[in-house]
Amino acid sequence: MRLFMAIALLACACAHAPAQQRPTPAQIKAAERQRLFELPATILYKEGRELMTRRDWDGAEARLETFLAKQPNHPGALFDSAWVEEQLGDAPAAAELYTRALAADPGHVGAAVNLSRLLAGAPDHAEAVLRAALLKQPADPRLLNALATILRGRRQLEDAAAVLRQVLQRHPRDADAYRNLAAIEGDQGHVRLAEAAFDHARKLDPKDARIPNSLGLLALQREDVAAARAFFEEAAQLDPDFAPAFINLGALATRYRDYAAAEQAFARALQLDP
Repeated sequence: MRLFMAIALLACACAHAPAQQRPTPAQIKAAERQRLFELPATILYKEGRELMTRRDWDGAEARLETFLAKQPNHPGALFDSAWVEEQLGDAPAAAELYTRALAADPGHVGAAVNLSRLLAGAPDHAEAVLRAALLKQPADPRLLNALATILRGRRQLEDAAAVLRQVLQRHPRDADAYRNLAAIEGDQGHVRLAEAAFDHARKLDPKDARIPNSLGLLALQREDVAAARAFFEEAAQLDPDFAPAFINLGALATRYRDYAAAEQAFARALQLDP
């Protein structure tokens, strides 16, 4: 009888013992932050960079944020963290981090170029960012190409072309400069000059699908439909994920009432860019 009572009391005690609570997501996240914070800064940065190469943006973000809590003025980490925020879709956070990178290193080319791209809707600000970086890196072709893009967007075409010719004088194999110069010649209605510049760019960067796609648009201006179709098809073959090529193929097929081909091309474009 006593044994039975003891077993019964033990069962009651177990029944009334408080259940072990599982940690909440916030607690798990806090514990992970603490674990990361205890790692050496060099390990954090190394792991963050490795996760970037694997496109694990959340993991990279956590490690770079923790690294920056320890070394807040590290230009490279600020740039990398900004790029991660871009991949996560947070453009304002990326812009802030690029700005901090430039404050730490006013000549950081990547930060200036990427920030100017994010500031495309504020061209005065974007131009100021690039010109400030050019004071530190006056001949950098990436900065000059980005400046030409801003000037072109403001319809300062002659100024933009002059900047690009400056690039090509020093870097005659700069495909981006030729491609940007071709776009400016096209804006001015200089179809043949645009085609010549695109041809230079194409020789230097034969895998860039944007170049044959642009050549196709220029061919349409000359009413050379066969050439246009061939260029658009080349662009689609070079990069099967390049939606503009399929849009142009669809538009061309619609123009000549090949509705089956148009439907197929537009379906692919929508699949790539819904």
